[in-house]
Order: sequence, then C-alpha cells, then structure tokens
Amino acid sequence: MFHGIHPITRQKVSVQEWELKYKSLGVEALCPICDKEMFIRNSSAPQGTKHFVHYSGTDCPTVESNRKKYEGLSPTERDHTNAALVKKQVLDNIYLVYLMCRDIMNGKLRHAEFTSMLEVANEREIWLYKGLTFEYVPYVLLVCFGIFNKRGTNRSERIYFVFDANLSNYDDLWNHKGLKKKMWRVLPDIDDVEEIAIKVIKPEPDYFKGYCGKYLD
Repeated sequence: MFHGIHPITRQKVSVQEWELKYKSLGVEALCPICDKEMFIRNSSAPQGTKHFVHYSGTDCPTVESNRKKYEGLSPTERDHTNAALVKKQVLDNIYLVYLMCRDIMNGKLRHAEFTSMLEVANEREIWLYKGLTFEYVPYVLLVCFGIFNKRGTNRSERIYFVFDANLSNYDDLWNHKGLKKKMWRVLPDIDDVEEIAIKVIKPEPDYFKGYCGKYLD
C-alpha cells in the first residue's frame, strides 16, 4: 500500500513522506488494517513504485492468501426471523443495494456479477447472522464474494475487499465496538489499498412508500 499509519500520531503518511521524515529515525509505519509494522520496497508492478509491505508471516487480509479466511465464515448464532426481515428489505430495495455496490466498485459492477454475489451470500448463509441490518448488506456482499477478476481488459485491475483484520466473523462488524467501521478495496496486482468508510444508508420505510404512493395512483 502507498500509505501507512504513524505509530504515535496515528496520522496517515505516504511512502514518499515517510522516506523523507521518518525512515532515518528507525520508526516503522503501521498497516491501517492490522496495525502491524511494515517496511518499504519497490513495487512488483511495471512502474516500480515504492510502497509499504508487511513482514512475512502476517495474517493481514490485504495479503491475497489471507483473505481466504472470509470464505470459511458462517453464522455462529442463526436468526431466521431477522434473516427474513433483512432479505425482504434487500428485495424491496435491490436496485439501491446494487447501486451502492457499484459505487464502491467505482462503477465497474455488472448485473451478472451482482447476481453471483447474491448466490455466494446464500451459499454462506450471511442472511442468518444475528443482528445483521440492511445497512451492512452491501459491504458484506462485496467482502464475502471474493476476488473480482479481470476488471476491464487489464488483469492488473483485479479487486477484492476486506474488513478490519481483527474481525473474526461478520457479526463483529455491528457488535464489536472496538472494530474499525471501514472497508478496504485491495488491488493486489498493483500493490494498492484504498480505504472506504462504511456509510449507513437505511432502506426506504414502508410508511413513506404508503404515504407518497397514493399520489401516483
């Protein structure tokens, strides 16, 4: 990644600034996702840009092999009543969910990919997570899906998404107060990571639909 966190000030610092101000002091930048120390090296991408890298043995999900932990997650406590409610909210607002996912994907999300995301969500039973709310669905769908391959015509545009490295199950996201309420977009082939704030967007309430719908009858 091209930015790290200063261990004392907790400020985000670019690789270039780190080399100028802090490298000679023997201080190492921290990863914004796992809070572990990183070092600087040249990118494996053709342009050879310097970037921060984790030390070997890291469990940070930004490392492609580590993000597989998301594939094994399943609800430890199932709530069928809440699942039915959330699925109805998603169905009633399915285009909104798609637009939110597409926006996070910078406009690069095909309808077929979105339906595949829903299929994977069904297979992994994400709807059954106790406490799941509509607001978190787009983010869980994207992280749960895995790697989006060959974005456009360039293989280097592969994308996947991760949550805070301390997350042990998806329900930590809404139950764990100390967890970072963020998601990260990882582009593994160009060694880049982009931070995404989780924005809470509620579904359209039924009373509003009923109130306004009468004017369109």
